Amino acid sequence: YFEKTFEVYTKLWKFQQTHRSILENKSNYGLKRWEVGEIASKIGQLYYHYYLRTSETNYLHEAYVFYEAIHERQYFKDILEVKNSALMIKKMRYYARFIIVCLLLNKDENVRQLITELEGLIEEYTKSFKPPDAKEWQMVLEEISTFTEAEKKLVPINLDRTPDKIEHRLASNIAERHIAGLPKLKLQEAILVGNYQKQIKFSELTLDMYRMLQSLEREPFVLHPSVAAATKNKSTETSDKTKEASKDEQGNPAAEKMLKRSNPHKYLLYRPSLSQLLVYISTAFKDTSDNSALLLYLSADGFGANSGGTIATTASGVGSMTASGNNAASTNAASNAGNVSNKDTSATTQHLADHHVSPPSVHCLHPADLVPFTRKPLFLIVDSDHSTEFKHMPNVFDQPVMCLMSPVEYPSSVQDKSEIGSLFTLFLHTPLLGFCSVSDIGNLDQQKWDECVRKIGAMEKAIGDMLLTDPSVDQHVKRFMMDDFLYYFIVRFVLCGIFLRYHSSFKDDKVSLSACQIGLSCSP
Repeated sequence: YFEKTFEVYTKLWKFQQTHRSILENKSNYGLKRWEVGEIASKIGQLYYHYYLRTSETNYLHEAYVFYEAIHERQYFKDILEVKNSALMIKKMRYYARFIIVCLLLNKDENVRQLITELEGLIEEYTKSFKPPDAKEWQMVLEEISTFTEAEKKLVPINLDRTPDKIEHRLASNIAERHIAGLPKLKLQEAILVGNYQKQIKFSELTLDMYRMLQSLEREPFVLHPSVAAATKNKSTETSDKTKEASKDEQGNPAAEKMLKRSNPHKYLLYRPSLSQLLVYISTAFKDTSDNSALLLYLSADGFGANSGGTIATTASGVGSMTASGNNAASTNAASNAGNVSNKDTSATTQHLADHHVSPPSVHCLHPADLVPFTRKPLFLIVDSDHSTEFKHMPNVFDQPVMCLMSPVEYPSSVQDKSEIGSLFTLFLHTPLLGFCSVSDIGNLDQQKWDECVRKIGAMEKAIGDMLLTDPSVDQHVKRFMMDDFLYYFIVRFVLCGIFLRYHSSFKDDKVSLSACQIGLSCSP
């Protein structure tokens, strides 16, 4: 259906281009500019959804091409004169979608301009129509403003007071790694879960999910002609030209490699219930092929097993993960992770009864819930104040299983995650930003920033080479490191541990640093 819909809208667009003068004639159809804009907006929306389906960032660029053409040509300019609230809502939705696309492409100036324009539209909408959903639109505006401000806080500024330019995605020219005797492993599916009660978000995308999403994508390259010609005379015959470009590239090995490059397919889950999460994990597990891996990123509050919310010293431990589907209080966040015990079930049950400890919640995720999915390579990133509950998750099928766990406690000098997002996730996304955050570095000219990026890159390469060549490193780790995305997560996890261990703010013994679970047990 998607391809058919796309084909229909492409034909419709070409038809209105060819017969625009006839269609605009009032004696015939009387086509309005906003109707043309609506078609272009729908095509942009289709490209955006195709990006979500394929994780190919070039489709995101195509969505930007259409949205920007609408903005430049002011297709929705005359909507206010029509005095139609439904059309105003369509225009504001277009702005919200355009902002998301610009955010994902890191076009900060565009985002700031669009937010200002959207603010004016919401004000005009409220004043003209006095609608019942005025507060909802104000909330949308507040969310995106808070989101962009939080992201802006972390970026050091130049001497001219402009933010440094930062690369958020993986470069497309990374050298492949081969290890004799080990079959190649590739990250195929990724599930990103945002479930903190207090978290910065826009729409259903949290700040931490936004960072992880970009960490799982390669930098776009200009392949589609419409992207290459993304100027004032943007072509909108994208579909046909894309097909022609693909034909032209056949027979060119380098171009074919670029065409076949793959980002992992992603599921973005904002505050899912346990049943929803398990359904998505099952689906991703089913779609994961041989010699491929599934990544599960959990960003969530911990949830205590007993009524006081503290960890029982002898009962099963508790961790984090998903919102309850039934309990209103639980829906605020929580996920629960029971520590897998070596004792038999009856002994554990008797122990809980004797000590009057509440059993783990049935509405929360436990490490044991993930054991069935370890039949295939599974890579976990747990960012939670109960992350270490996953430390002893068993590997019963002898498949590669690895878990990167966040610190469970941070020093008071570290900014609250509700203001800047998680420090742990930030390190996995851009280590230099994480270092600047804990070191309170707010001013750094672009030249120094670029020099620091090169040094971090050299450190990442050194760590990667050491892990791959060290015979004592688990073979499962080396298999995961054959994938570009997992390679950088592992290397940056080690780098995060190094930075934090030697940083003066983390010298306190009470501060728990990152932990790593590989197979049965391991730590960096």
